Amino acid sequence: MKKSIYIYIIATVFICSGCKKSFFDSNADPNGPTRTTPDKILTNVLRQALEMQGTAGYGVVSIIEQLATQRPTHANVDNWVDLGIVNYSFQNNYFLVGSNNESMMKWAAEEGSWHYVGVGEVIKAITYGYTTDLFGEIYYDDAIKDEIAQPAFNTQEYVYQKLFELLDDAMLQFNKTSSRPLGVEDVFFKGDLARWKKLANAAKARLLNHLSKKAVYDPAKILALTDNALTSRNDDAGLTYRGNYPDANAWAPDGALPSSAKTW
Repeated sequence: MKKSIYIYIIATVFICSGCKKSFFDSNADPNGPTRTTPDKILTNVLRQALEMQGTAGYGVVSIIEQLATQRPTHANVDNWVDLGIVNYSFQNNYFLVGSNNESMMKWAAEEGSWHYVGVGEVIKAITYGYTTDLFGEIYYDDAIKDEIAQPAFNTQEYVYQKLFELLDDAMLQFNKTSSRPLGVEDVFFKGDLARWKKLANAAKARLLNHLSKKAVYDPAKILALTDNALTSRNDDAGLTYRGNYPDANAWAPDGALPSSAKTW
Protein backbone atom coordinates (compact mmCIF):
# COMPACT_ATOMS: atom_id res chain seq x y z
CA MET A 1 0.00 0.00 0.00
CA LYS A 2 2.79 2.40 0.96
CA LYS A 3 4.61 1.57 -2.27
CA SER A 4 1.49 2.50 -4.26
CA ILE A 5 1.24 5.83 -2.43
CA TYR A 6 4.88 6.64 -3.19
CA ILE A 7 4.40 5.82 -6.87
CA TYR A 8 1.27 8.02 -6.95
CA ILE A 9 3.12 10.98 -5.39
CA ILE A 10 6.08 10.66 -7.76
CA ALA A 11 3.77 10.44 -10.77
CA THR A 12 1.86 13.51 -9.62
CA VAL A 13 5.09 15.51 -9.26
CA PHE A 14 6.18 14.57 -12.78
CA ILE A 15 2.78 15.41 -14.25
CA CYS A 16 2.65 18.82 -12.53
CA SER A 17 6.21 19.66 -13.54
CA GLY A 18 5.39 18.73 -17.10
CA CYS A 19 2.25 20.89 -17.09
CA LYS A 20 3.96 23.88 -15.55
CA LYS A 21 5.33 25.23 -18.80
CA SER A 22 3.06 23.70 -21.39
CA PHE A 23 -0.25 24.57 -19.70
CA PHE A 24 0.13 27.53 -17.36
CA ASP A 25 2.57 29.58 -19.46
CA SER A 26 0.64 29.04 -22.66
CA ASN A 27 -2.54 30.31 -20.99
CA ALA A 28 -1.18 33.74 -20.07
CA ASP A 29 -3.77 36.45 -20.71
CA PRO A 30 -2.73 38.32 -23.89
CA ASN A 31 -5.10 41.15 -22.93
CA GLY A 32 -3.51 41.61 -19.51
CA PRO A 33 0.15 42.49 -20.17
CA THR A 34 2.49 42.87 -17.22
CA ARG A 35 4.52 45.70 -18.74
CA THR A 36 4.39 48.29 -21.48
CA THR A 37 6.45 51.12 -22.94
CA PRO A 38 6.68 54.42 -21.02
CA ASP A 39 4.73 56.39 -23.62
CA LYS A 40 1.70 54.18 -23.01
CA ILE A 41 1.61 54.95 -19.29
CA LEU A 42 2.71 58.60 -19.08
CA THR A 43 -0.68 60.20 -19.76
CA ASN A 44 -2.31 58.34 -16.90
CA VAL A 45 0.55 59.21 -14.54
CA LEU A 46 0.09 62.90 -15.31
CA ARG A 47 -3.69 62.77 -15.02
CA GLN A 48 -3.64 60.93 -11.70
CA ALA A 49 -1.02 63.30 -10.29
CA LEU A 50 -3.20 66.27 -11.14
CA GLU A 51 -6.26 64.57 -9.65
CA MET A 52 -4.27 63.91 -6.48
CA GLN A 53 -3.55 67.63 -6.16
CA GLY A 54 -7.23 68.43 -6.49
CA THR A 55 -8.13 65.94 -3.77
CA ALA A 56 -5.47 67.32 -1.44
CA GLY A 57 -6.63 70.87 -2.06
CA TYR A 58 -10.23 70.01 -1.26
CA GLY A 59 -9.37 68.73 2.20
CA VAL A 60 -6.95 71.55 3.00
CA VAL A 61 -9.55 74.16 2.06
CA SER A 62 -11.97 72.48 4.48
CA ILE A 63 -9.41 72.84 7.27
CA ILE A 64 -8.91 76.51 6.46
CA GLU A 65 -12.65 77.11 6.44
CA GLN A 66 -13.02 75.41 9.81
CA LEU A 67 -10.24 77.43 11.41
CA ALA A 68 -10.86 80.78 9.72
CA THR A 69 -14.64 81.17 9.67
CA GLN A 70 -16.93 81.98 12.54
CA ARG A 71 -19.99 80.60 10.83
CA PRO A 72 -19.28 77.75 8.42
CA THR A 73 -21.41 77.94 5.31
CA HIS A 74 -21.60 74.17 4.85
CA ALA A 75 -22.66 71.54 7.37
CA ASN A 76 -19.84 69.22 6.33
CA VAL A 77 -17.28 71.87 7.24
CA ASP A 78 -18.88 72.43 10.64
CA ASN A 79 -18.78 68.69 11.31
CA TRP A 80 -15.29 68.17 9.86
CA VAL A 81 -16.82 65.59 7.49
CA ASP A 82 -14.79 66.63 4.46
CA LEU A 83 -11.48 66.04 6.21
CA GLY A 84 -11.66 62.32 5.52
CA ILE A 85 -10.74 63.08 1.93
CA VAL A 86 -7.30 64.22 3.08
CA ASN A 87 -6.46 60.56 3.68
CA TYR A 88 -6.97 59.92 -0.02
CA SER A 89 -3.82 61.93 -0.67
CA PHE A 90 -1.83 59.29 1.18
CA GLN A 91 -3.23 56.28 -0.64
CA ASN A 92 -3.42 58.04 -4.01
CA ASN A 93 0.26 58.93 -3.84
CA TYR A 94 1.21 55.27 -3.71
CA PHE A 95 -1.59 53.35 -5.40
CA LEU A 96 -2.79 55.69 -8.15
CA VAL A 97 0.27 57.75 -9.03
CA GLY A 98 3.27 56.04 -7.49
CA SER A 99 2.76 52.47 -8.66
CA ASN A 100 2.38 53.53 -12.30
CA ASN A 101 5.08 56.17 -12.10
CA GLU A 102 7.69 53.84 -10.61
CA SER A 103 7.03 51.29 -13.37
CA MET A 104 7.25 53.98 -16.03
CA MET A 105 10.60 55.25 -14.75
CA LYS A 106 11.99 51.71 -14.48
CA TRP A 107 10.97 50.70 -18.00
CA ALA A 108 12.10 54.04 -19.41
CA ALA A 109 15.56 53.65 -17.85
CA GLU A 110 15.88 50.12 -19.22
CA GLU A 111 15.37 51.36 -22.78
CA GLY A 112 17.28 54.61 -22.37
CA SER A 113 14.24 56.89 -22.54
CA TRP A 114 15.77 59.41 -20.16
CA HIS A 115 13.23 62.18 -20.71
CA TYR A 116 10.50 59.93 -19.32
CA VAL A 117 12.69 59.25 -16.30
CA GLY A 118 13.05 63.00 -15.77
CA VAL A 119 9.30 63.58 -16.03
CA GLY A 120 8.66 60.75 -13.57
CA GLU A 121 11.11 62.25 -11.10
CA VAL A 122 9.44 65.66 -11.28
CA ILE A 123 6.01 64.11 -10.74
CA LYS A 124 7.30 62.02 -7.85
CA ALA A 125 8.84 65.06 -6.17
CA ILE A 126 5.57 66.99 -6.46
CA THR A 127 3.26 64.22 -5.26
CA TYR A 128 5.50 63.04 -2.42
CA GLY A 129 5.84 66.70 -1.46
CA TYR A 130 2.06 66.96 -1.07
CA THR A 131 2.00 63.77 0.95
CA THR A 132 4.73 64.61 3.42
CA ASP A 133 3.37 68.15 3.87
CA LEU A 134 0.03 66.68 4.90
CA PHE A 135 1.22 63.72 6.96
CA GLY A 136 4.80 64.38 8.08
CA GLU A 137 6.54 60.99 8.19
CA ILE A 138 5.66 58.88 5.13
CA TYR A 139 6.91 55.83 3.27
CA TYR A 140 9.81 56.60 0.96
CA ASP A 141 12.70 54.13 0.90
CA ASP A 142 10.39 51.11 1.30
CA ALA A 143 7.50 52.47 -0.76
CA ILE A 144 5.99 50.45 -3.63
CA LYS A 145 8.22 47.43 -3.22
CA ASP A 146 6.51 44.07 -3.66
CA GLU A 147 8.88 42.31 -1.30
CA ILE A 148 8.11 44.68 1.61
CA ALA A 149 4.72 44.11 3.21
CA GLN A 150 5.20 46.60 6.06
CA PRO A 151 7.22 49.58 4.81
CA ALA A 152 9.03 51.72 7.34
CA PHE A 153 8.32 55.43 7.70
CA ASN A 154 10.93 58.04 6.82
CA THR A 155 11.15 61.42 8.51
CA GLN A 156 9.93 64.51 6.68
CA GLU A 157 13.44 65.98 6.76
CA TYR A 158 14.78 62.88 5.03
CA VAL A 159 11.98 62.86 2.44
CA TYR A 160 12.56 66.51 1.58
CA GLN A 161 16.24 65.84 0.94
CA LYS A 162 15.32 62.96 -1.37
CA LEU A 163 12.88 65.17 -3.27
CA PHE A 164 15.57 67.79 -3.85
CA GLU A 165 17.82 65.03 -5.19
CA LEU A 166 15.05 63.83 -7.51
CA LEU A 167 14.55 67.29 -8.98
CA ASP A 168 18.30 67.78 -9.49
CA ASP A 169 18.55 64.42 -11.24
CA ALA A 170 15.52 65.22 -13.41
CA MET A 171 17.41 68.19 -14.87
CA LEU A 172 20.27 65.83 -15.78
CA GLN A 173 17.85 63.41 -17.46
CA PHE A 174 16.31 66.19 -19.54
CA ASN A 175 19.77 67.08 -20.89
CA LYS A 176 20.46 63.52 -22.10
CA THR A 177 19.67 62.12 -25.52
CA SER A 178 16.56 60.00 -25.07
CA SER A 179 15.95 56.90 -27.17
CA ARG A 180 12.23 57.69 -27.05
CA PRO A 181 11.42 61.41 -27.10
CA LEU A 182 8.36 62.76 -25.37
CA GLY A 183 5.36 63.23 -27.66
CA VAL A 184 1.63 63.85 -27.59
CA GLU A 185 1.24 61.47 -24.64
CA ASP A 186 2.79 64.29 -22.60
CA VAL A 187 -0.57 66.00 -22.07
CA PHE A 188 1.07 68.79 -20.08
CA PHE A 189 3.73 70.13 -22.43
CA LYS A 190 3.66 67.95 -25.58
CA GLY A 191 7.32 67.10 -25.10
CA ASP A 192 8.59 70.64 -24.51
CA LEU A 193 11.58 69.97 -22.26
CA ALA A 194 12.16 73.67 -21.57
CA ARG A 195 8.79 73.84 -19.84
CA TRP A 196 9.47 70.65 -17.90
CA LYS A 197 12.67 72.24 -16.62
CA LYS A 198 10.67 75.30 -15.55
CA LEU A 199 8.24 73.08 -13.67
CA ALA A 200 11.13 71.28 -11.95
CA ASN A 201 12.60 74.63 -10.85
CA ALA A 202 9.20 75.80 -9.60
CA ALA A 203 8.67 72.58 -7.63
CA LYS A 204 12.09 72.87 -6.01
CA ALA A 205 11.56 76.55 -5.17
CA ARG A 206 8.24 75.75 -3.50
CA LEU A 207 9.74 72.95 -1.41
CA LEU A 208 12.69 75.12 -0.37
CA ASN A 209 10.34 77.93 0.61
CA HIS A 210 8.61 75.55 3.02
CA LEU A 211 11.83 75.60 5.05
CA SER A 212 11.41 79.28 5.94
CA LYS A 213 11.55 78.48 9.68
CA LYS A 214 14.73 76.40 9.33
CA ALA A 215 18.35 77.48 9.60
CA VAL A 216 19.03 76.20 6.07
CA TYR A 217 16.51 78.61 4.52
CA ASP A 218 18.10 80.40 1.55
CA PRO A 219 15.82 83.03 -0.07
CA ALA A 220 18.43 83.93 -2.67
CA LYS A 221 18.48 80.35 -3.94
CA ILE A 222 14.70 80.31 -4.11
CA LEU A 223 14.58 83.55 -6.10
CA ALA A 224 17.20 82.20 -8.51
CA LEU A 225 15.04 79.13 -9.10
CA THR A 226 11.89 81.19 -9.63
CA ASP A 227 13.71 83.30 -12.22
CA ASN A 228 14.02 80.07 -14.24
CA ALA A 229 10.61 78.69 -13.39
CA LEU A 230 7.10 79.35 -14.68
CA THR A 231 6.84 82.86 -16.08
CA SER A 232 3.31 82.98 -17.53
CA ARG A 233 0.07 81.04 -17.84
CA ASN A 234 1.51 79.51 -21.01
CA ASP A 235 3.93 77.58 -18.79
CA ASP A 236 1.16 76.01 -16.68
CA ALA A 237 1.26 72.25 -16.37
CA GLY A 238 -2.33 71.70 -17.36
CA LEU A 239 -4.59 68.93 -18.56
CA THR A 240 -7.57 69.72 -20.76
CA TYR A 241 -10.69 67.82 -19.78
CA ARG A 242 -12.70 67.49 -22.98
CA GLY A 243 -16.04 67.26 -21.24
CA ASN A 244 -17.57 67.47 -17.78
CA TYR A 245 -16.37 65.15 -15.02
CA PRO A 246 -16.64 62.14 -14.90
CA ASP A 247 -16.53 62.19 -18.70
CA ALA A 248 -12.97 63.47 -18.51
CA ASN A 249 -11.41 62.15 -21.70
CA ALA A 250 -7.86 63.40 -22.04
CA TRP A 251 -7.34 61.38 -25.21
CA ALA A 252 -10.11 62.80 -27.40
CA PRO A 253 -8.93 64.62 -30.55
CA ASP A 254 -8.70 68.40 -30.30
CA GLY A 255 -12.08 69.98 -30.95
CA ALA A 256 -13.98 66.73 -30.49
CA LEU A 257 -15.58 67.85 -27.23
CA PRO A 258 -15.95 71.10 -25.30
CA SER A 259 -12.89 71.61 -23.13
CA SER A 260 -12.24 72.79 -19.60
CA ALA A 261 -8.78 73.10 -18.15
CA LYS A 262 -7.33 72.00 -14.84
CA THR A 263 -3.80 73.13 -14.07
CA TRP A 264 -1.11 73.10 -11.44
